[in-house]
Amino acid sequence: MPEAVIPDASPVAARSIDADADIQNALNQAGNEFMLGVTAGSVIGGVVGLIGGCVVGAVVLLIGGCIPGLGLGAALGPIIGGVVVGVPAGIAGLIQAYNTLHAAGEISAPTPIAPAVS
Repeated sequence: MPEAVIPDASPVAARSIDADADIQNALNQAGNEFMLGVTAGSVIGGVVGLIGGCVVGAVVLLIGGCIPGLGLGAALGPIIGGVVVGVPAGIAGLIQAYNTLHAAGEISAPTPIAPAVS
């Protein structure tokens, strides 16, 4: 007959959890992802705005139209690009932060309200 194995019952040191620091770190990471998205979107939007504005201005105004279109594209391109890329990156960062904190048990899911018993 095999011998029974008794698990080791030695005490384990408790891990201190600093929920406030973890939440702050998660929000900082989400903010970093948002700003990285805004920066990348602004750079790409600026280049696309310059080229697209010049092309549209040249087609619409024919003679000398590239210059006004270039200015408008350079002004609007980075703004639009930053919003188009930055907002989804920020939302994804916040979702990831929530999921990480929830998995660690530092944020709990809302408790459903029990239906009233008649």
